[in-house]
Amino acid sequence: FFLEIPLPEVSVDEAELLEAVDEDLDQERLDNKAQGRRIVSAWLAGVNSDEMLQRVVLSGVRDLPVKLEKLKLAVAERKPEVFANIVHDLKGYSGNLKMDEVYQIAQKLYEFSNSDSFTLNGAEPYLIKLESLIRSIPGSFMTEGADPAELLESSGPDLRIITAEDNETNQELIKILLQGIGLSSDFEKDGRAVLDRLKTGSYDLLLLDMQMPV
Repeated sequence: FFLEIPLPEVSVDEAELLEAVDEDLDQERLDNKAQGRRIVSAWLAGVNSDEMLQRVVLSGVRDLPVKLEKLKLAVAERKPEVFANIVHDLKGYSGNLKMDEVYQIAQKLYEFSNSDSFTLNGAEPYLIKLESLIRSIPGSFMTEGADPAELLESSGPDLRIITAEDNETNQELIKILLQGIGLSSDFEKDGRAVLDRLKTGSYDLLLLDMQMPV
């Protein structure tokens, strides 16, 4: 015995659905890049405004993708000793240059690689975390010959901003203006949505349209 219950058809515009997904991904990329900018700016500021040391830090930043690829290759080729040597090197220079977020990952990898439970496959979560950190770093910090002073100047203050604006064109304009001073913002279309967002998140600055629908 079975009972068949007809359900109403739900029409979904595939193009609108894909567009919404793309918008969410774009916003996520912007948020990640803003976080990456803050992280590397802190590394640069942590060497006491010494331009030579800042350039060494940037050289270390540019070397991160290379180190990651070498670690992945060591895993693929099943070479634990090579893997451990790369981790030791990564831990050393990230610690010396006060690249704290990288050092924390490298330190955990180092401890794991020297434990009895170490396996190359078990290192995968750490490599994913390292790759996520590297991907968050804006390309301007990866450019050969980049000027540390200019990068710090363009980074702007470390602020979390939320903007209430119902007009999408104005949202894009605000986004561009904020990016020009090294900032980014979350957006909501009305005041009620902003209040809901503030219940679950912490922000430093709230930008409001003078005439909101709600």
